[in-house]
Amino acid sequence: VFRHYCIKIDSPERSQYAELRYFIEAVKQNAVDEKARKKFHEFVSDVNDDAVILGCTELPIIYRECLNYGLAFTKKIYDPLQSAINVLAKLYKS
Repeated sequence: VFRHYCIKIDSPERSQYAELRYFIEAVKQNAVDEKARKKFHEFVSDVNDDAVILGCTELPIIYRECLNYGLAFTKKIYDPLQSAINVLAKLYKS
């Protein structure tokens, strides 16, 4: 589907799965602290693309935590759930 719109999708490497799991568990356990925020910020900053899709329900939560603590991101960040809500809101209004 994405190729049809000339959108290239890169998935995380297997070597990054443990780090992603760390972020997910930090959110699930309500344990997002300074270390988790800093590691997440570095993780996203190290992505070699201009945009990042936060394709797990916990990742947008830690992303917002980072923003609330003043961490800025230079990439375009997409929250799939929020994107779906935005599309549905547009459809509802029309």
